[in-house]
Amino acid sequence: MKQKDFEDYLNNSEDLGNAIYTNLQRIIELLQSFKQIAVDQSSHNIYEFSLYEKINHVITSLRSRLKRTKIKVEVDCNKALMIKTNPGILSQIFTNFISNSLMHGFDLDDEGRIDIKAFKVDDKLHIIYKDNGKGIAEDILPKIFDKFFTTKRTSGESGLGMHIIQNIIQKKLNGTITAKSKLNEGIEFEIIF
Repeated sequence: MKQKDFEDYLNNSEDLGNAIYTNLQRIIELLQSFKQIAVDQSSHNIYEFSLYEKINHVITSLRSRLKRTKIKVEVDCNKALMIKTNPGILSQIFTNFISNSLMHGFDLDDEGRIDIKAFKVDDKLHIIYKDNGKGIAEDILPKIFDKFFTTKRTSGESGLGMHIIQNIIQKKLNGTITAKSKLNEGIEFEIIF
């Protein structure tokens, strides 16, 4: 074996080792997010946690779905913002919102954006979730929280997602949710609790 061949082998081995290490770190991060979300959703415990971290756990758990799209997710939330509630509830809300955006808001090759903003005003938490997707026609918008309403019945959708989210926000968080949308102008949800 020539010295150059051996040096090339060592360089390639180092690059391969770095790639393996990076991918293992990503797997660890993904597994930790899955584990945290599973614990949160199966637990009814109320405790204080970082909202920013919770949102990012959900995004990480959905990374494989998001990677197959050209959709970017941006989070605007103070990293020091702590809230006290059942974290599983918020995981369920954000998972549902992002899944709905991917299913209903964008076609497979669409480029798009999802923005999540959270802030406190006095003792109220405000969460604004927006996407710049297809939007919803004005005649359909008032129905999105109705039980069993879906525009994707033929794709196996049950039409319960937004109804469940509204009930969770109203009954478990004692809050409100409103939706604004126009066709081809995306959708915006505001949650206050």
